[in-house]
Amino acid sequence: MKRFLTVFALPLAGLFCLPLFGCSVRFSADKYSDSDKYSTGNFTYNASEISRIELNWDSGSVSVSESDADSLSVSESGADLPDEKRLHYMQDGKTLRIQFCKSGFVGTFPLEAKKLRLEVPAGTELVINSASAPVELGSHTLRSLELYSASGSVSTGSIRTSDTLLIDTTSGSVKTDDINTGGDLILHSTSGTIKTADISAASANVKTTSGSFRADSVDCLSLTVESTSGSIKAGLKNCDSADIESTSGSVRLRLLDGLGASVKHESTSGSFNGNDYTVKNGRYIFGSGKCTLNVRTTSGSLTIE
Repeated sequence: MKRFLTVFALPLAGLFCLPLFGCSVRFSADKYSDSDKYSTGNFTYNASEISRIELNWDSGSVSVSESDADSLSVSESGADLPDEKRLHYMQDGKTLRIQFCKSGFVGTFPLEAKKLRLEVPAGTELVINSASAPVELGSHTLRSLELYSASGSVSTGSIRTSDTLLIDTTSGSVKTDDINTGGDLILHSTSGTIKTADISAASANVKTTSGSFRADSVDCLSLTVESTSGSIKAGLKNCDSADIESTSGSVRLRLLDGLGASVKHESTSGSFNGNDYTVKNGRYIFGSGKCTLNVRTTSGSLTIE
């Protein structure tokens, strides 16, 4: 579930830059439950006691790394912050919750003081909510990942999950290395681009509004891609069915490793481009026709390679 801190509508997007004190930004933090049970400041925790981590962060940045150590650390860059401005955390059973600051706090934060470094164990459930802080994940093996960002960008190394993998941004871009999930893959962005290397999933759902989508290789039984004005470019390694829709952006698909496809293209003014195909019952047949591929464009063209 998405949860973001509120930034006051102030001049220069709420930023204050003074020669003696540097830049700061003013926030009104959401209130969260059980606030009296939280501790403050940098800390370490026992990896064996935690199976789920929930992080709510705003400005600065978030860097997440995986570690097999018994004792893992969580720290932010600000060393002299008062308690109300420091990170707040609590352990609830096997769930670790980390908050940006004190519940309901209103005030200014030095931008350089809220750079978070989070170590997580392999196999955990990881949930991250970020407002404007860019999020960087290294390579991870997780049970599941849910990552929501309003304006901060998201970048990851190779990510493996046994369950759902979801990345959802508003204006922030998404860039990942290999993604491999035993569950559903969901990649959503409003105006940010989505760029990935290899994707392997049971099913994949990709949606952008004005941002483009790029994938080197996609291996999944079911693929859905929607884009309004952003272009779509993907290599299809394996699939049973794919539904792709673009309004004004072009669509370019490569059939990898001899994958065959049965293609239906519906378009108002967009053209179809391809080689070495036959036409049967209004569909373009490439090779065995294994993948049922339905593509809808308004003015964007479709190219099959």
